Amino acid sequence: MEKEKGTNDRIPDQGNSLDFSEHFNQLEFLETHGHLIPTGTQSLWVGNTDEDEEQDEKNEEWYQLQEKTMEKYPGKLLLWAAEKNRLTTVQRLLSEKAAHVNTKDEDEYIPLHRAAYSGHVDIVQEIIAWGQMLMQ
Repeated sequence: MEKEKGTNDRIPDQGNSLDFSEHFNQLEFLETHGHLIPTGTQSLWVGNTDEDEEQDEKNEEWYQLQEKTMEKYPGKLLLWAAEKNRLTTVQRLLSEKAAHVNTKDEDEYIPLHRAAYSGHVDIVQEIIAWGQMLMQ
């Protein structure tokens, strides 16, 4: 008689790219396999066109006001700045406290995710550099 497998006995499907070990380190993977990842490409993330139009209309004063309102919440500000391509803000926040590089939003996204899916290569490179410093 065969023993039925419980959900805890599940063997990850090696063909399914969504099964990652809980110890999977994204920054280490990017460091070792970054040469295989194309850079300078446009994001394939399909966004809301109305939102894109609104973003084009915003000026520097609007961005500075948003940053000021989130200043008391540096993790939240870093997530926002990574998504909005605010390189100097990202650099400042990480220089103040590099551990913010691992801040997660309600969907468990970190600033690296936000920058990558928005196609902000400079922000991605900055975050990876800070992540590498933390790992040393």
